[in-house]
Amino acid sequence: MTRRKTIVLVALLLAIYQVALAEHTRLRPRVVNGLPSTSFPQVGAVLFVSSVERGERLYTTCTGTLIGCSTVLTAAHCVCPDWVDSAADCDTLGVADPAGIFMFFQHAGYLPVESVVVHPGYQLGVASDLAILKLAVPASGFPPLPTNEVASPAPGTVGIIVGFGITSDDEYRPGVKRYGSVVTAQCAGLVPDNTHVCWDFLAPIGAPGDDSNTCHGDSGGPLFSSVEGQPVLAGVTSGGSGTCGAGSASFDVDVYFDREWIRNEAGADLGGERCGDLAQVGESGTMVASVADGSLSAWEPEGELTIEVRENTVLLRVTLNGQDANDLYGLGFPQGNDFDLYVRVGEQPIEEGFDCVDPTMGTYGLCEIDFPDPGTWHVTANRFVGQGAFRLTAVAFSRAPPARCVGDCDGNGDVTVDELLTMVNIALGSASVLGCGSGGINGNGEIMVDEIMTAVSRALEGCT
Repeated sequence: MTRRKTIVLVALLLAIYQVALAEHTRLRPRVVNGLPSTSFPQVGAVLFVSSVERGERLYTTCTGTLIGCSTVLTAAHCVCPDWVDSAADCDTLGVADPAGIFMFFQHAGYLPVESVVVHPGYQLGVASDLAILKLAVPASGFPPLPTNEVASPAPGTVGIIVGFGITSDDEYRPGVKRYGSVVTAQCAGLVPDNTHVCWDFLAPIGAPGDDSNTCHGDSGGPLFSSVEGQPVLAGVTSGGSGTCGAGSASFDVDVYFDREWIRNEAGADLGGERCGDLAQVGESGTMVASVADGSLSAWEPEGELTIEVRENTVLLRVTLNGQDANDLYGLGFPQGNDFDLYVRVGEQPIEEGFDCVDPTMGTYGLCEIDFPDPGTWHVTANRFVGQGAFRLTAVAFSRAPPARCVGDCDGNGDVTVDELLTMVNIALGSASVLGCGSGGINGNGEIMVDEIMTAVSRALEGCT
């Protein structure tokens, strides 16, 4: 080989190396080593329909968090064309059609998206990688999560990351919710510190899901943290560099930095203590059963779950989610999975006998039964094609108890003059607060003047 050819070859190899290095270090939209979970009901998967016209397969693209009963916060790059990294380019090339997007929550099922708004200041790795999804049908049965309105989390703050993404940069198998622990840190020049929240790969030793990181499919998911003692949604997963494993860097958009835009876009729907008139998940009026860690294959084609339904149940909601794809033969070519959901009361459901079935193509399913018969309900996840992890979640809801009317001391639905006098005596200290347990609205063990005035209004206008 001549010296000239050697120089050309070395230059070519150097160019190839530089391209590979640039690709490796490029900021990329993308819970590794996390623990599977059916908790965090407000965290859902952002699903795209493979064909809007034909309504085909639902597949996982990102993660989102319910911040209002009809409002989901996710990442802007999740609803922009691939490799578009700014709001301007996203607007030019087109935001995703909301008709082809669904949110999936394990405790609510599919919820169609009505509209999509991208933050006008979005620039990946610079600021504001955020989008608001407005739901056509509001969520019900669990409350939205509060967003951070206090202060940016300081470095060294312990947080929880949650997402429906993959567990390895080498395979694409999203669709299972996982969570893990992280510790916030300086961004070290990767992205601006004032617009982002970064973290160390290593969490406190012994923390649940430590050594966790985000990966593809976790984009748009939450970083939960405690800011000045208040648990809040502090970050939205945006991207990272390198692989998803140890030593790689990840970053979230700082929710506090973009709080005004979030507040304006969410409007009056932001926050709230409950969604719908059902008892909320975690309250005494709900019963939850789940399979948090299961797998389906040709050798184990079914997964099972049972839930005991009580007489006062008004809705039984059952969901299925699982890994979208598998690499069955280890060739690096993901194949789509297809799992089906069956529900039946009293005995195990079969293909010829069931009370509800969802055979939707893909690995997601929903069954809702109004006023279900009391007793044991059986749930089955059935493998139709492929193999992979799955999760079953069943929730039996009762109606939320009606709020007691201020001043209605005996709970009969009316406020009388005698009850108003009782409240006045309690406020003066001449009677025990136990004489009108529903008189106060502040829960402070006292009757205040403003509460008496509210009770007077209820006496005049009625308890409605």
